[in-house]
Amino acid sequence: MRTACLQTKEWHNAGFKSLHIAVNISPRQFQGYDIERAIKNILEETNLEAKFLVLEITETIVVESIDSANDILKPLKNLGVAISIDDFGSGYSNFSRLNEMSIDEIKIDKSIVQATADSTDTMVIVDVILMMAKKLNMTVTAEGVETAEQREYLKEKECNNMQGYLFSPPLTTEKFGEMLKNNAAASK
Repeated sequence: MRTACLQTKEWHNAGFKSLHIAVNISPRQFQGYDIERAIKNILEETNLEAKFLVLEITETIVVESIDSANDILKPLKNLGVAISIDDFGSGYSNFSRLNEMSIDEIKIDKSIVQATADSTDTMVIVDVILMMAKKLNMTVTAEGVETAEQREYLKEKECNNMQGYLFSPPLTTEKFGEMLKNNAAASK
């Protein structure tokens, strides 16, 4: 997390001031120690504003006990970081209690996104997730977007964000920095 925050601050200093960084949090990190204090210390040490940090947690962390998860999530949100549920819809979702969760974003699992090409039933699931998230003022990111058809479908449904090989494979820090600079140069 420290490395990610330091790198993001470096990119901000290089002129990419709106860049956010998302960091996956394991169940052990989430429940094993004082994560709020650790994140607060890292943000202070790196001088990164909390609003630029997104913590990605798995559904299982929240679904096992929404109340105890919220006891940890609410102080994190009070710091100003955003909370995202990663791989949403991969099997553990409790849609009926989603409104009780202290989260800002849902990341639709890539298996659901990729199945939209073959199944109208899966399209309905994506539609419901998008509608539900919008009503709950949550952002939605679709993972695993690999085709122009998937992108167009999600764009038509007003999905907030998309990620996947259609846009870029995973990149090293250096390659991502180069991509930022190239995109900035191309837009001038």
